[in-house]
Amino acid sequence: MMANKRKIEGCSGADMSKKMKSHEQDDVQKNSVMAKKRKFAGCSGLNINKKMKSHEQDDVQKNQELPMDVDTYTPELPDLVVNQILLLLPTKLAVRASTLSRQWQRLWSSLPVLNFDEDLQLYNSQYGTDRAMFRKYLLSCLKRREKDQEEHDLDTFRLSMRYSGGASMIDKWLSFAVERNVKELEIILIRKHGDRSKHYFLPQTILNAQSLTTLRLNNVKLKDNPMPISLPSLKNMVLKNMDLGNVGFVHLISGCPSLEDLSLTSCGLRLCKVLSSSLKSLQIAKCRKVRIEVGAVNLESFRFWGDSYTEMYMHSSLNIASCRSFRHLEFFDTCFGGRWFQDDLSSRFPLLESLVLYRCSNFWSDTIHINNQTLKRLAFRGRNGFTVKVNINTPNLAAFEFSTGYLPSHQLNVLFSNFSLNAPNLLKAEVDFKLEDRYGKEENIFEDIDFPALINFLRHFDSSGSLSLTLNEAEALIFPEERRNTCSPPLPSLRHLSVAVDPLKKVKDDVSSKKVKDDVSSKKVKDDVLSLRDSLQWMAPRGYINMLMEEDKTVKSY
Repeated sequence: MMANKRKIEGCSGADMSKKMKSHEQDDVQKNSVMAKKRKFAGCSGLNINKKMKSHEQDDVQKNQELPMDVDTYTPELPDLVVNQILLLLPTKLAVRASTLSRQWQRLWSSLPVLNFDEDLQLYNSQYGTDRAMFRKYLLSCLKRREKDQEEHDLDTFRLSMRYSGGASMIDKWLSFAVERNVKELEIILIRKHGDRSKHYFLPQTILNAQSLTTLRLNNVKLKDNPMPISLPSLKNMVLKNMDLGNVGFVHLISGCPSLEDLSLTSCGLRLCKVLSSSLKSLQIAKCRKVRIEVGAVNLESFRFWGDSYTEMYMHSSLNIASCRSFRHLEFFDTCFGGRWFQDDLSSRFPLLESLVLYRCSNFWSDTIHINNQTLKRLAFRGRNGFTVKVNINTPNLAAFEFSTGYLPSHQLNVLFSNFSLNAPNLLKAEVDFKLEDRYGKEENIFEDIDFPALINFLRHFDSSGSLSLTLNEAEALIFPEERRNTCSPPLPSLRHLSVAVDPLKKVKDDVSSKKVKDDVSSKKVKDDVLSLRDSLQWMAPRGYINMLMEEDKTVKSY
């Protein structure tokens, strides 16, 4: 102490106090190190360093696992402020923050959100050790909450962890959440590849949770028997990677009288039978070889994602005829059949406002005919196989999206020639077509474009407020000069035209093959851009034109 005082002579009182405190902490640390060295006296130098390092790691682990002493001198903030801070933190950090003071500890015990997410970075290397630490941490947190005299209700309980057994422990954690009237519950179980342990079955406790409003389950099994299910408050349910028995699924839906939103993704289910008077939104994605029967008079939105398996069966496995309240329909990778697009859609879906078809096809016909008086948005996205004729009569359509995917020029020519659109109130149109060489030729594929057919195709969008064109070959829009001199412009009334192309593709190929000098290359690029600009100005003489060069992301306006 006297030595420390002599070191800091000449300092002010405040500085002297701070420096003495710092020197005292240094002395404590030195004494601790000397004590550890005396403890390992008799060992070699290498062993001493190893043992001291091991004890330091043990100290760090103990500090992480055991709660710190509550600091009663931490200045208090308003409860509302502390509560908001804790809500913004992940649960693991919120637990640590609760050791700051008794106020923080008290407020953490009443926090309505618990999110336990196991760190999966060490999934393969330290599977057993890391899993045990997570379980120990989770158990200690729940014990601290159980000690609280008041049982505060939970808004959200989320559990994401690896699973290879231990169902009784998970049942206990979920019972804890149900006892506290949890409203939103999410369970995500990740199984190690090749793990042959039994799957986790959803307990009866969850299936009769009266307070639940939202339920999200991933990689959980549902028993295929008519067990009693009562979820009177449930409105939203998301099921993913679940093995659902036909009987168990029907009873699950019947036990949710208030269900409004249902989503099924990659679930094992042969018959998806949904009978509900409250359901408003239904989404089914990648459920292989599933038959769908929907009886939901108030269903407004239906989205279906198929795959290479379900596509073969959809023409005979989709029954939504009794749902006449649809406003939004979306189909992805779906093969239709029969007269799905031959009849008047207005008679089947009189309230339909939005229809999206992404990589879909009509197995029994090469024609898609859409006649609907209420439709406001229509989208053909991706390559719609087998389709060569499109006939659309939608007088109230406001937004139209049309994408062909990659097609050889001769198929595009057929599509352009057999396209019909009646949409006098169209406000916005987006057209995307890509050219591919069917035979792997080296010559320019745009030379085979039927320009008269393309002109007639573009005329359908003249009454639109704006038109966006996206294509991979700029030359497809460079109309020959003789054609411009003999034909009237296809878009004389269009006010706004946006074009996104890569006009440098052909030029680059020519330059690389002939090794043309840089100055010649630059001139060819400029000529190519000028030709495209002149062609666009002829196409839409009254329009404001934006031209986006995909190669350098530059925008040119005219």
